[in-house]
Formats: sequence, structure tokens, C-alpha cells
Amino acid sequence: VGVDWRQLATCTDETTCHADFFQGYYHATKISNDNNNDQVPYQHSWWIRLYFGLFVGYTLWTLVTTWQTLQQAWQAKLVFENVLGISAHKLEGGAVDWEVDVVQKLSHLQATGQYRIAVVDTTTTATVPEKNQDPHTPAPTRTTHDPFDALTVAHRILRKENFIVALFNCNLLNLSVPFLGGGTAQSSSLLHQQVYYCASLEWSLYFCIFNFVFNHKYNIRPAFYLDAAALQRRFQWVGLAHILFLPFLLLFSLLHFGLRHAYDWKSTQQYLGPREWSRPAQWNFKEFNELPHLYERRMAPSYEAAEAYLKLFGPNEIMVAVGRILVFLGGSIGAVLFVFAALNDAILLHVKIADWNLLWYAGMSGLVYSVGKSLSAAPEAPDQARQNKAEALRPTRYTRNTYAARDAALRTVSNHTHFYPDIWKGRGWDKNLTHKAFSNLYQFKAQLFLHEALSLILAPYILCVSLPNCAQGICDFIQATKVSVPGAGEVCGYATFDFDQFGDETWEGRTLGTASLDESHTSPRSSSSRRHTHRTQHGKMEKSFFSFKANHPHWKCPESGQHLVDRVEQYQREETSREQQLHIEAAARQLETLARLEQEQKQQMGQASVLQSSHLRQQSPAQFLTTDPRVGSQLPTTTLDESYIPTTTTSHQPRTQSSADAGAGSMMPERNP
Repeated sequence: VGVDWRQLATCTDETTCHADFFQGYYHATKISNDNNNDQVPYQHSWWIRLYFGLFVGYTLWTLVTTWQTLQQAWQAKLVFENVLGISAHKLEGGAVDWEVDVVQKLSHLQATGQYRIAVVDTTTTATVPEKNQDPHTPAPTRTTHDPFDALTVAHRILRKENFIVALFNCNLLNLSVPFLGGGTAQSSSLLHQQVYYCASLEWSLYFCIFNFVFNHKYNIRPAFYLDAAALQRRFQWVGLAHILFLPFLLLFSLLHFGLRHAYDWKSTQQYLGPREWSRPAQWNFKEFNELPHLYERRMAPSYEAAEAYLKLFGPNEIMVAVGRILVFLGGSIGAVLFVFAALNDAILLHVKIADWNLLWYAGMSGLVYSVGKSLSAAPEAPDQARQNKAEALRPTRYTRNTYAARDAALRTVSNHTHFYPDIWKGRGWDKNLTHKAFSNLYQFKAQLFLHEALSLILAPYILCVSLPNCAQGICDFIQATKVSVPGAGEVCGYATFDFDQFGDETWEGRTLGTASLDESHTSPRSSSSRRHTHRTQHGKMEKSFFSFKANHPHWKCPESGQHLVDRVEQYQREETSREQQLHIEAAARQLETLARLEQEQKQQMGQASVLQSSHLRQQSPAQFLTTDPRVGSQLPTTTLDESYIPTTTTSHQPRTQSSADAGAGSMMPERNP
């Protein structure tokens, strides 16, 4: 505000530019008018006043929210230090176990009355709508878990996030654009089409849905899910606000991204930045009741596994070739301009080509070089380079099954992300399907920024057209899946881990160990009474249950969950027993093989000794005579055993052979070979 941009644009050389910026280009009370060259007062420019007012309003709102966040952080600090006895140093060092040091202590303090936490509902029943029940009538109740445990704490913390995870998993949010390869809400999928999602859209979902869905008792307001038109209007109003704030949002995003990563570009020389999971991918990877620190701990090894999977495909040859060309052009032009600057720096300032001086071309050559460097293959470490060179000299054909290696690498990634669609299974080698979809989920940071910038531009259309068409489905989904939990209010039904009501019978893991369990272990509610309207995909609820059980081993799961645990444990025992039996059978076969080989070896040795003795008996007696040189006659000899042959003893002192010894040695009978 107050900068004379038109006068600043006329600065082309030393004669037309002002040396002092504030005296030549900054006016505190006057700005340039768009319609003519006259200077008008600041208060007469309505668009400047509008955007300046919006900026001031955003600043005040940010200060208020920051102050509220600081107050909440200070209260949490007092609770952790004074109530739980956990210092900030211990918390930052990672020496705090969430279940033992936080949940169990809070439960104990709540039970003993030393520290009370406000409980929303003190009843011991939970409302669950039955199948084919009128949504306008109250649902029956059933008994649930204790009013304060690890699951209830997770419900209170992740009340909104659990609903968003369910909305993404069930494909109820249409975040696509038809003229850019989009579709309907039912066909919107992270794997089949392009999804546009950014931080402003995420804020819009929180504002339009969850700022109006809960009342002061954290129960879902009936006016929300019975009035889908109101949700449509909120989406459209927020879309119009996006149009108004779009220039500011784009400029803010660009400046924030550039200033945040400028030092990283300079230090790491990775101009595209490291690869990261996209926002839609992270919402698909998150599980029900998974706290942020547990999610980060689970996802930390996935980055290395994802890099290992992508390296099996190698770099794109076309992009590498283009990168090398850009590096050569940018480096060569920059080198020439550097020589000019070393000879005379005035050449860069005053010599122009097409109205631009050589200094501008020097900057552009550096930009071209940086882009080409980012497109080229990353430099390898010396040891890795020598190893790759040695492997290149070996014949690589038929020495490695790359299909199996890619499938194994993709399974390793899925072990951390818990995301392994059926179309990926056994097709990790498919470059057109699996690799392409995987690359859309795991992109360079610069690519993610460009995608979020494009999503920000398309956000008004998504909020005004795409999401309003999903309003009725969102309201019906929240009404069908809401469950009242004692101590937490109404939450997403999938987060309660009630497999009798929300279980997925088609999930492949539900059939594990079913043939080995007795009928007494079966669920009391038959599968025919389950609701099939909304069902999680890829076994999201089942996987979330096992992850939550692994992170909270002392948590007592409900009966339907315990039934699933029993089946899985039974399956593990059967697999372990089967593997042990296979090992025993393999060891027995090895012992039989060794015994047979030993018997055959003994038989061969016995036959060889018999043949040798018969061969010796058939020899002529003349072959057993030796001539004594002293008497000149032949003496009959017999076959001597080797034990009768005298051995030569060695000592440290040399032994002198006498004539008698020599004669005795000449008289020693020679053994017939």
C-alpha cells in the first residue's frame, strides 16, 4: 500500500531509476489510479480499501485464534506437569507412553475423584440405529464399554477427524472437476481420477460441516442432517468467499512456500524437494481413533520404503535427457556471462538483448540450470557409484526377477500405510496402472505445491458445484453412522469398532480362522441384521481396530471385536502349527536321506574291500619275490601290512646314515602296488 507501481515499472536504467526507494516510489498518502495518470487520495481507491480491510480482518482473526491456541496449550501444560507429573523435557524426549502415563493416570484420577473431567453423558447405554429403521424415529439403545477408557479419550480428541476419514474412505466427497477428468461423487476415487484438495478446502469442510453438526453436548443436531439445503448454501457461500480471497491466497501460498524452502533448495540442491504423501493420500492412510503421534510413528518408515519402490523403476529417460540439455545450456551461458562480469561488470548492466540487459539473462540461465539439475538423476555417493559400476559390468539379464522385487517392495510400503487395494495386489510391476497411481500419491514437494495452487484456483468451482451435489449424501451418512458413546457424546459409528453393526463381511481378513472356532464363539447378532448401506472399503475399520489394539494392549475391546481377535489368534496358531509340522516333516525327510546315503556308502565300501582282497589272491607268486643284492638270489616275500614298515623319525639334529643302515634299507622288501 502506497507504492507507486507505475513509476517503479518505468525503471530501466540508471537515468530513469531513483536511487532512494522511499523518496521515488513510496507515497504514504497517495497512490496511482488505474483509470488515468493522476494521483488520487488513498481513501478514494475502493479496491485498495477493500483488500486492506480484508487483510486487517484476517490479521485480527489470526491473532485471536493464536491467543486461544496459546491458552489451550498453557492449560494442557499445567495438566501434564501438575496433574500427571510429566515434564516438558520428558515429553519432548519421547519418554511418555500414552496409554500408561496419560490414559491410565487420568482414569485413575477420575475414579478416585482427585481430578475430575467433564463427562458429556453419564448413561450406560449407546444409541445405535437398527437396519430398516425410520431415520426420524429414535433408535434403540444397547450397553457399551466403560465411560472412560482409551477408546473414549480417542473419541473425544478425534471426534471430527473420524468422520472425515470415513467420508474419504466411502468416497462421499466429490473433489474432482468434470472438465479436468473428474466424475460424480460415487465414482470419485483416489486411484481412478484426479482429486483436487488443498488446505483451504480442508478448512472449508471443517467450517461448513463440523461447525454446525454438534451442539453444546457434542451430540449431532437433527437440524443438520435433516436440512441438506443449508449445507449446500454454506458450501456455495464459502465458494464465493474463495473467489474474493483468491488473489491473497495465491500470493500468500507462493510467498510462504518460497520463503520456507529457499534455504533447503540452497543447502540440499534438491530443487523439486523431497517426496511426500499428498493430502488426500494421508486422509486415506489415517485410521479411526489413530492419534497424531501414533500416525506419525507408523508412517515414518513408509518414506524410505516408498523411495525403494520407485527406485526399482528407474528415472524417466526423457526427463533425464531434457534435464541434461537444460544443465548444459544454463551452465554454458552462465559461464560466458561470468567471464564478462569478471572482465567488466558494466557489460552485464548496460549491454542489452531485446530490451533486457545481460544481468537478467544471467539470472535466467541460473534458473534453467537449476531446473535441469532437478530433472537429472540425483548424484550418487562414491561407494554406491563404484558398486553400481561393478554391477553394470556383470551380465544383468536373467539375474534378477524385477517383477517379484517390485511386488515385494509395494507390499513393504503397504505394511506401513495399511493401504493395499485389490487392483495393486500382484501388480506392483505395472507401470501404467500401479506405478502411475502410486506416483500420484507420493510426489515431489514442488509438484504438491503446484497441485495445491491449482486446487486453490479450482476451489470455488468445487465448493459451488461439486460439493453441493454431495450434501444430501453427507447428511444421510452422518445420520446413519452416528452413535452415542457415554462420556464422549455422538461419534462416528465406525470408530466404536462395533462389527455387529458396521462390520464388512466382504473383507478378506474376516474369514481367517472361522472354520476352527466353535459355534459358541460366534457373534450373538446374525450377519443378516447388519446394515449394508455404508461400508468401509479395504477393511478400514478392521485394520483400525487391530492398530488400536496393538497401540493400547490394556484396552478391553467389545465382544464383537474380541470375536475377531479370537479368530485371528486361532488362525495364527493354526499357521504356526502348520509351519512347525512342515519343519518336522522336512527334518524327518532329511534324516531319512542321510541314513540312506550312509547305508549306501557302507555298502560301497564293503564291496570295494571284497574286490581288493580277491584281486590280491589272484596275483602270481613271482610278483612277491625280491632280489637281495648281497646274495644275488630271490627271497620269497609276503604281502606286508603298512604297520610293519618302519617310519622315519625326524629330530632337530641331522641323523647320519651308516653303511649298515643303507644295507638294511636295500634289503627291505618292496611292496607290490
